[in-house]
Formats: sequence, C-alpha cells, structure tokens
Amino acid sequence: MKFIEIDGGKFEQFAFGALGHNFMQSAEFATVRRERGAEPKFFAVIDNDKIALAGLCGLYPTSLDCLCGPVADPTQETISPKTIKIWTDGLTAYARQQGKIFLTMNPFFAASATMTWQQQGWRRLKRGREGRLHFVFARPLPADTEAWFNSLHRKVRWEIRNSAKNGLSLRDLSYDELPLMENVLKASADRKNFNVANLAYLQSLYRAFETSADYKVRFVIVESADQQVVAGGVFVFSKLEAVHFFGGNSARSLELGGMYFLLDAMIRSSIEQGIPRFNFFGISGPDDSGLTFKRKWGGQVEEYFGVWAIPVDKFKFIAWKFKQLLSKSR
Repeated sequence: MKFIEIDGGKFEQFAFGALGHNFMQSAEFATVRRERGAEPKFFAVIDNDKIALAGLCGLYPTSLDCLCGPVADPTQETISPKTIKIWTDGLTAYARQQGKIFLTMNPFFAASATMTWQQQGWRRLKRGREGRLHFVFARPLPADTEAWFNSLHRKVRWEIRNSAKNGLSLRDLSYDELPLMENVLKASADRKNFNVANLAYLQSLYRAFETSADYKVRFVIVESADQQVVAGGVFVFSKLEAVHFFGGNSARSLELGGMYFLLDAMIRSSIEQGIPRFNFFGISGPDDSGLTFKRKWGGQVEEYFGVWAIPVDKFKFIAWKFKQLLSKSR
C-alpha cells in the first residue's frame, strides 16, 4: 500500500461509485474550489495498483482540507486501520512539505467509525464561525410519485395542494439571472441569521457543472402570480441521490407555501428520473430549528463523522484556534 497523488480523471473514475460518494468529491467541484481560493489536489491510497481510498483536497493558506471526503472502495465493508494510517501519514507529510499548519477532514463516514480515525490522531475540530455540517436529513424514494405523495403526512399533502392553488410557478435560472437566486438567499439569511452563498459562488457552481456528464445541477426559483421571486434552491441530481444543496425563501413565501411548492416539484423530478434517495442535506444537529420542517417530509437524520483535524505545526495550530475563538466572541 502507498499514498500517491493522482490526476482528476483517474479520481473521477473511482469516486463516482465509491462508498461515501458525493458531488463535492468530483472533478467539477475541484473547479469550484480553485475559484474559491483553494488549489485542488487528488490523493489516493493504492493497494496492488487498485485504489482503496481517495479524496479531493484543497490547499488553503493555513491548511490542507478534504471537504466531504475521502471516498472508499465500495467492495469493502469498512476502511482498514492500515489504509487510514497510510492516508493520514501521506496527507501529514504533504501538508508539512507545503508549510501548512493543520489538516482538516469532513468525511461522509458514519459516526460509529470515529474510533479508528482517532487512533491515527484525528480529533474533532470546532471552527467557530466556520463550523461545518455534521448531519444530513434524507429519505428513500419510492418508484412512483403517487406512492410518495400518499406516504406524506396529511398536513404536508394539504400544504402542497394549497401551494399549487396560489398562482405559483417554477423555472430554472440562466447564468445571467443568478442575482435573483442571491437575493432570495439573502432574504432567508436575514430572517434566520445564517451565512449565504454569494453571487460569485453561485456563478462558479453554475459554470463548473454546466456540461457535467454525471451531475445535473439546477438553479430553480419559485415566482408568485405577480412575478416576485419568493423561494429558490440549488439541487444536484446524480444516479445515486438528489441533493437540496441550499435554498431560501422570503417572508411572502411562508404565506404562499413557496418551499412546499419547490420541494414537491424537485422530489417528483427525482422519482421520475429513477433516483433512489432525496437528501435535504445539512442540519447542525438533532435539535436544528430546520429539522421540524424537514421531518414533515419523512426520512431520517443521519449523523456523519463531522469536521476533524490533525495539527501539523502544533504551536501555530493553537494560535489559529485562539484567533477563531476571539472571532466567535465578537
């Protein structure tokens, strides 16, 4: 077994069917990371020329970060301690060579797998304002839309029917219309006090996945009868799952049922494409305020490994954490 750097094409061939696969471990998202200030790198642990574990990582000014990865050989039920050690040692050596302060990793592994990773030095990281998602809320999808609709709680079925009566319409945005998405995200963020994807990020996502062979990314808005944008969202479709990557709605949307209208359309689209799972994506934990709404749609909370780190330069890492705490207290 050995740790190596691989090219994007070889990584993509392995990653799309791998255990823990997600669209943020893709060559397209590597382009997004580069535009957002992180030089993308593809690493792998190989065993007899076969990839056992691989990940898309990004070089930031202070860290080497593996966002929502790595991904593993799906023929193996678990990742072996030896594989984890080689991965950890390889990343640490590369980060030290590049003069980075620490490694971070936010892998889509079950929380029950943490002990083996802890033994190799990974520790949970609290990043202040930069906290990452540790949980998703997802549900399997039936084969047809009627079965799905009948499986919902009667209150949700009423909300969906009512939203359809309110003169709402749904459409995909062109690249030049992305400011409309930014505005509705801001309106939602102002109400709920969370950070929002800015226009530059929306543009980089749009460009990166515009010609993707494996993923279809839709930027979708809901408009009222008087053509006001009341809700919107970014949805990623692959053969494995549909992901509500992020979204938002205005105060008027709450009156009209804009988000019910939007999610109904996107879940129906997922079923029609034969996609087996709909992922409502991130929640901060079992007590997240958004969980009540998501739970109405059926499904379950899935807890993952969370954000973990290994210091490369311990003194500088402590100073970085102290700076994060000061930033959070302001």
